[in-house]
Amino acid sequence: MITGIAKMIASAAITAGNYVKVSTSGQIAQAGEGDTAIGKAIESANEAGDIIGVMLIPNGYAIPKPPSS
Repeated sequence: MITGIAKMIASAAITAGNYVKVSTSGQIAQAGEGDTAIGKAIESANEAGDIIGVMLIPNGYAIPKPPSS
Protein backbone atom coordinates (compact mmCIF):
# COMPACT_ATOMS: atom_id res chain seq x y z
CA MET A 1 0.00 0.00 0.00
CA ILE A 2 1.37 3.40 -0.98
CA THR A 3 0.58 6.39 1.22
CA GLY A 4 1.88 9.92 1.59
CA ILE A 5 2.18 12.84 -0.79
CA ALA A 6 3.06 12.51 -4.47
CA LYS A 7 3.69 15.13 -7.14
CA MET A 8 1.35 14.71 -10.12
CA ILE A 9 0.62 16.49 -13.40
CA ALA A 10 -2.79 18.13 -13.75
CA SER A 11 -4.84 17.74 -16.94
CA ALA A 12 -6.79 20.95 -16.14
CA ALA A 13 -7.30 23.44 -13.30
CA ILE A 14 -7.74 21.81 -9.87
CA THR A 15 -8.64 23.54 -6.61
CA ALA A 16 -6.66 22.60 -3.49
CA GLY A 17 -8.72 20.50 -1.08
CA ASN A 18 -10.72 18.70 -3.77
CA TYR A 19 -10.51 15.02 -4.58
CA VAL A 20 -8.66 14.02 -7.75
CA LYS A 21 -8.90 11.07 -10.15
CA VAL A 22 -6.80 9.74 -13.02
CA SER A 23 -7.92 11.18 -16.36
CA THR A 24 -7.86 9.36 -19.70
CA SER A 25 -4.54 11.10 -20.48
CA GLY A 26 -2.93 9.54 -17.39
CA GLN A 27 -2.74 12.89 -15.64
CA ILE A 28 -5.02 13.93 -12.76
CA ALA A 29 -8.33 15.78 -12.90
CA GLN A 30 -10.73 17.06 -10.28
CA ALA A 31 -13.07 14.23 -9.25
CA GLY A 32 -16.83 14.50 -8.82
CA GLU A 33 -19.89 12.48 -7.88
CA GLY A 34 -19.62 8.84 -8.89
CA ASP A 35 -15.85 8.98 -9.48
CA THR A 36 -13.23 7.01 -7.58
CA ALA A 37 -10.70 9.45 -6.16
CA ILE A 38 -7.05 8.47 -5.82
CA GLY A 39 -6.15 11.40 -3.58
CA LYS A 40 -6.82 14.93 -2.40
CA ALA A 41 -5.08 17.96 -3.90
CA ILE A 42 -2.99 19.85 -1.36
CA GLU A 43 -2.01 22.50 -3.91
CA SER A 44 -3.98 24.18 -6.69
CA ALA A 45 -3.29 23.77 -10.41
CA ASN A 46 -4.04 26.83 -12.54
CA GLU A 47 -3.88 25.01 -15.87
CA ALA A 48 -3.04 21.75 -17.60
CA GLY A 49 0.57 20.71 -17.08
CA ASP A 50 0.92 22.19 -13.59
CA ILE A 51 2.61 19.86 -11.11
CA ILE A 52 0.88 19.72 -7.72
CA GLY A 53 1.08 17.77 -4.47
CA VAL A 54 -1.58 15.12 -3.89
CA MET A 55 -2.20 13.27 -0.63
CA LEU A 56 -2.76 9.68 -1.75
CA ILE A 57 -5.80 7.68 -0.61
CA PRO A 58 -4.93 3.96 -0.36
CA ASN A 59 -7.47 1.82 -2.26
CA GLY A 60 -9.26 4.95 -3.51
CA TYR A 61 -12.45 6.64 -2.33
CA ALA A 62 -15.77 6.28 -4.17
CA ILE A 63 -17.42 9.70 -4.13
CA PRO A 64 -21.12 9.08 -3.44
CA LYS A 65 -23.89 10.48 -5.58
CA PRO A 66 -26.56 12.37 -3.65
CA PRO A 67 -29.80 10.46 -3.14
CA SER A 68 -32.47 10.92 -5.79
CA SER A 69 -35.53 12.84 -4.76
